Amino acid sequence: MQYRRLSDTGLEVSALCLGTMTFGEQNSEEEAFEQLDMALDSGVNFIDTAEIYSIPPRQQTMGSTERIIGRWLQQRGCRDKLVIATKVAGPGRDWLPYIRGGDNRLRVIVARFERAVAEEVLPYLQETHPGASIVTEALATVPPLEPERHGAAEELARRLTGSNTTEVVAYGTEGGHFQKAGLSVVVCGPGSIEQAHKPNEFIALEQLAACEAFLGKLCDWLCSEEALA
Repeated sequence: MQYRRLSDTGLEVSALCLGTMTFGEQNSEEEAFEQLDMALDSGVNFIDTAEIYSIPPRQQTMGSTERIIGRWLQQRGCRDKLVIATKVAGPGRDWLPYIRGGDNRLRVIVARFERAVAEEVLPYLQETHPGASIVTEALATVPPLEPERHGAAEELARRLTGSNTTEVVAYGTEGGHFQKAGLSVVVCGPGSIEQAHKPNEFIALEQLAACEAFLGKLCDWLCSEEALA
């Protein structure tokens, strides 16, 4: 296994990172343990997870992936051998209301985390080492893509597709950067999240045909007087 330095953190991580979004939904705990064991035996020391996992996100399964990883770490006693990267949910009042009431702004999350550390974690650590401390530092942030109800991009996509509905799904895109720059943004594409992130995921041919038709209509619109005005 090859290893890479993780930016300027001083951490050395394997070139391969094990994704875990299926643990607790498409994969049972037993299967998850097998994958984690195989990864560790193969030299993988980098594990990716998130608080909303497993995927697709549901209130009933939120946190299931992290709990499975935690039980595996407890049984194997290998926490010191691994770098575990987790992620907190971004703003989601309309699709993640069960996580902090949808108020998932970074400053709110950090404040709650620091309060929990000061009240629960730090006293426990300082029983063993009085000088122990925990410092939080935001090394990088990715702006979330906020749904734009009746935004220009969404209205255009709905007009070209003939769709009257929109939905929000759980994955990151560069759209937040464009939105932050003042552009109207929508993410659309073929397929369904219900068929994604699981064994034998697929996109039906008719979905690809619909995507091709949409792109053709988009090209026609971009060449129209309305778009050029």
